[in-house]
Amino acid sequence: MSGGNLGKIADNTVSSDDIGTGGVGSDEIADRSLRLADIAAADFTNTVDHSTISAGTCIGVGLSKTEADLGDITLIFPTPGHDSRLIPYSDPVIADNNPGYRLCNISNVDINPPQETYRFLLLRP
Repeated sequence: MSGGNLGKIADNTVSSDDIGTGGVGSDEIADRSLRLADIAAADFTNTVDHSTISAGTCIGVGLSKTEADLGDITLIFPTPGHDSRLIPYSDPVIADNNPGYRLCNISNVDINPPQETYRFLLLRP
């Protein structure tokens, strides 16, 4: 190698099998260069039509997703226009294939939310 290519590796010539555990550290990764596909164990959506949620209460919702492993951390994102009086909280995955969340009504009135699609990310510690 010579010139400007000194020390560079050609694109698509090294796979994850070629790099040992701990072979790349934070010093070798540029800030803000990791993307969702680099860190999420799974990325999926689920459409739910919740029943009425009483004022000041929460409901629990379980999902069946084969991508979920015991100990995964679930992040939940409602769609734009989501009723701000309903707060989604993710639950830890306590059994394989079973992520879940809670939807809490923080208002003083009962709410019957419309059908809504949520986006979920599973992070694996």
